[in-house]
Amino acid sequence: GCKMTEGMFGDWEATTQEQVKQAEEADLIPTGTYEGQVQDYKPRLKDSEKAGVLLGKTVAAVTADLFNVAGRNRKFFFEALPGVQKEDGGLHAVSRTAVQIAKHTGTIGQPFDQTLEAAKQTRLKFRIRLAEAKGGYDARNWLDAVTSA
Repeated sequence: GCKMTEGMFGDWEATTQEQVKQAEEADLIPTGTYEGQVQDYKPRLKDSEKAGVLLGKTVAAVTADLFNVAGRNRKFFFEALPGVQKEDGGLHAVSRTAVQIAKHTGTIGQPFDQTLEAAKQTRLKFRIRLAEAKGGYDARNWLDAVTSA
């Protein structure tokens, strides 16, 4: 239930955790492919126990602008880093993203910061998936692929 507060706002209700969750979920990007461009990136050390094989590595925390997401531009945040394998030997999602960006900016074989700089000058397409809340995880967006615009 909602707690009533006294005073200048009279009988306004207190914000609930459920309302916060709904607001955050409403701010997620619908599943789809969007044209966009990398705007910025900065190094981020992965030091959380939840980081798995990324623990202790420094990834690129990337900010992209997506154009025309339901009629407006939206910021989208993702991580990228070449050369990381999952426990099963497959390519980690952050590295799959790094490879795709290098491929579509023509910077394969160059240092990754040059790839990211090139991505700031290149229109790309970002395939984004909205994952529903389940198994204790909140709803969130995943970057499935980066391709040429």
